[in-house]
Amino acid sequence: MKVGIFTPAYREQVHVQHAYMVARLCVDLVSAGVRPDPFYRASACLDASRNWAVHEARRRECQFLLMADADVYTVEPAFLERMLGMLRDNVAVVGAAVMGRDGRENTTADGCVGTGIMAIDLRRLSRLPMPWFHTDLDELGQVATGEDIAFCRHVRTHGFDVAIARSFPTSHVGDAHHHFSPAAAVTAAPRDGAPHCAVETSNG
Repeated sequence: MKVGIFTPAYREQVHVQHAYMVARLCVDLVSAGVRPDPFYRASACLDASRNWAVHEARRRECQFLLMADADVYTVEPAFLERMLGMLRDNVAVVGAAVMGRDGRENTTADGCVGTGIMAIDLRRLSRLPMPWFHTDLDELGQVATGEDIAFCRHVRTHGFDVAIARSFPTSHVGDAHHHFSPAAAVTAAPRDGAPHCAVETSNG
């Protein structure tokens, strides 16, 4: 099994905790007999970067793709194992709960999730038409739906399910560190895969 690990890195800048996460993950995957294949793209356009990553992962013959933003990380060593374990039945995409810089969770009331840390089964979505990621704008040119939420809806429109992983902590780095804690979220969403009632947002 081969897992692509993609980081969209604007100006090639990556937070050190993200770099440690990827390094630890690669060591663990090799130890488990899985081939990790990390790669990145330096671009200011998330739509283009994420669509490129899908093509690149396919070119590299990866069965799974992990997208992890350069300013997002988790210290949970088994996070990818947990996420890949959720890619069963009709689930083709699993996104981790991450707090946005606005202090809100990157999920929506209809069960979509941002791409801060997201695992995708490329085999199941092989026939999903491109573009996979596309930002929708309103009549004023403002973001109506981020590329990550639009992707989740695109996946579900074509008959697959999206799940949300809430069983491990995540951090999002901005002017301050924004942390998601499973313990803090237990009253609202106590299990992996459960939707969270929140306003529409992305992982920006």
